[in-house]
Amino acid sequence: MNSLSKKKINNYNKNNNSKKKLLKFVHITKTGGTSIEELGQKYGVDWGKFDIEYRDALYKNPNIRKKKDWYHYPIRYIPKKELSNLKKKYDFFTVVRNPYSRVVSEYYCEWGGYPRVPPSNDKKQFNKDIHDSLLNMKQWIEEIKQGKSSPIMHGHNIPEYLFVYDESGRKIVKNVIYFEDLDNQFNDLMKKYNINIHMNKSFKKNPSRTNVKVKFTEDDLSKENIKLINEIYSEDFRRFKYNKKGNLGSL
Repeated sequence: MNSLSKKKINNYNKNNNSKKKLLKFVHITKTGGTSIEELGQKYGVDWGKFDIEYRDALYKNPNIRKKKDWYHYPIRYIPKKELSNLKKKYDFFTVVRNPYSRVVSEYYCEWGGYPRVPPSNDKKQFNKDIHDSLLNMKQWIEEIKQGKSSPIMHGHNIPEYLFVYDESGRKIVKNVIYFEDLDNQFNDLMKKYNINIHMNKSFKKNPSRTNVKVKFTEDDLSKENIKLINEIYSEDFRRFKYNKKGNLGSL
């Protein structure tokens, strides 16, 4: 371990003024995760993409591709032995978001899987692009439900519950906070763990795409896309208590 890593770990332990476990961060895409990681760095804490211990545990899974965005893989893919060892020392936290607004945010994200650069300003094309992406995700989820040998997915557009619960439905991320009230809930969590990290009210959630104007919102989603989102992310709505729209999207 280099001196910089030792310094950061010592700073984190110093910030945690109790016998509570330290926190590790599980990064769900389009929930402010990049900004949380960067906030941690300001306080000398390695969360998410900076967390080498988390990465090395994940890489014990031989099916994980070693990519620069490894931190977007759900925690359920960490082998049981390595995950058990981590949970002896740490509690995990993550941020979830309303599925409708998250899907739209993914559309405007340059890493969200949409080939159109820049994003379309035409509503029909906007909905077509999202529809195509949702169908791909639906197919992957069906393969998972059927127990087929589907490739491990990571990151963008994946249902959020897959980051929080294991295959048996057991909750493995102890602390879930909400994007819609991020600063308050984040600060409450830090207080709970006696960690001296604070998110200001002026905290800026990571923008979807640099220099791209966001034209459409969840109110512009088509009826068909609303229906697909309700189906694909049904477990997110149920487990995280978000209200479904009655398939009443934009015409």
